[in-house]
Amino acid sequence: MNSLSLRQFLAERARELPGTLTETERLKEMDRLACWALNLSPLDLLHQKDHPLSHWTNRETKALEMSSERRIQGEPLSRIQGERGFWKDIFLISPATLDPRPETEGLIELALTQFPRESPVSILELGVGSGCLLLSLLREFQNAQGTGIDLSGEALEVSQKNAERLGLSKRVSLLQGHWFSPLQKTTPKFDLIVSNPPYIPSHVIPTLENDVRDYDPLLALDGGLDGLNAYQNIIPQAASYLSPGGRILLEMGIHQADPLRALLNQHFKTVWVTPDLSGILRYGGAIQNQTKPD
Repeated sequence: MNSLSLRQFLAERARELPGTLTETERLKEMDRLACWALNLSPLDLLHQKDHPLSHWTNRETKALEMSSERRIQGEPLSRIQGERGFWKDIFLISPATLDPRPETEGLIELALTQFPRESPVSILELGVGSGCLLLSLLREFQNAQGTGIDLSGEALEVSQKNAERLGLSKRVSLLQGHWFSPLQKTTPKFDLIVSNPPYIPSHVIPTLENDVRDYDPLLALDGGLDGLNAYQNIIPQAASYLSPGGRILLEMGIHQADPLRALLNQHFKTVWVTPDLSGILRYGGAIQNQTKPD
């Protein structure tokens, strides 16, 4: 193997990558992996691609070989690297956290239409995972305070590390438990509740692409028989945790707009659903100060 140039090695491995990527996309993936495994900048990689692999140490070439094999076996590049770009920052992820998707960034865009950036909003995220959503919101709302809840203690450890890396640990509180359960009755109410809860119907999970099915935690995917379990837990309780004029913003799956709207309508008067950039109805929301009477 060491007789190959780095360019030849990456081209060979690119051809073995799974999925329907174009040749250009395959080569770009391998370039990103090489930068990570060999600790090179993209410019360094460009200048060193024709070096033989023997130019690097055994430890470095072993890291490149092992990580490329993991990618060929279907493991996402973000999982191999242990990090994912989201909104404006890079976040650590782990096997205990969902690998964040670009669609979830739409919740941030929606929140920015609901409150002035300078507003001292109090934000609650249910199912905080890596913290990418809550921490990105805190970066945008610089006078805000955040609370994140997750059932997984391992996920909360990742959230805490990301908060420290971004200098936000003093503005966020992380609690372990099931949805609202860690909150005290005396907890001050929130201006904004956000969640990207598990919403995949249980029977659909075996049919998902393997990079999701085999690497995202089941806890973050499985929404029960119809995919609505989390919403049925969250929405009936949400109003009692929102301050007057507070908003709840939720991500949902394909074909869930009608049942989610119906569930929101049982507890709120003003309800909306909004599409993502692909035109798929992806987000649901409501306002607290127009809650329906019991």
